[in-house]
Amino acid sequence: MEYREPRRDVLLLDTRTTPLPRAMLDAYHADLRGWVAELCRAAGRGPALGLIDALYGERTTLPGSFARWDAIGPHAELRREYGLSRDALAILLVVAAPRLWGPLAHVYAAVTGRVHTDEHLLAQLLADRAAILRELAPGAPLLAFKLLARTPTGNLVASSEVVCRLAGTTL
Repeated sequence: MEYREPRRDVLLLDTRTTPLPRAMLDAYHADLRGWVAELCRAAGRGPALGLIDALYGERTTLPGSFARWDAIGPHAELRREYGLSRDALAILLVVAAPRLWGPLAHVYAAVTGRVHTDEHLLAQLLADRAAILRELAPGAPLLAFKLLARTPTGNLVASSEVVCRLAGTTL
């Protein structure tokens, strides 16, 4: 095998050590917010749908747009670092979203009829109760690595580290 000089006209972006540039981070956040809004649209009805449209407008991202970030998005780094499954990652993103965009807490409340971000909400949005229970077990990575915390009332809260990393900032 012969040695070839790397191409100098190709930009290599290693997101494990380099944060996304601002324009890419903005696109990432738009796709993440669109993915969460689509989960809420699929689970909601009546007032919830009106609230989603009022806050975020009609669908602004194409279905599946968030999948393009599976290898380079901030959540991909968390998945690799902590060995998270796809289900665990979805739970983490749904729980962290209201800390990134506060109005999503109101959308969640409209969808579920409750003001808690808990297993009930996750079951309504993600529709796989068995996976949710498995990923929220005490020894599973989400709780074991303290990526999520469970409050005494049963609410789930994303750690500040997770929220900052998803936001593209540091603590």
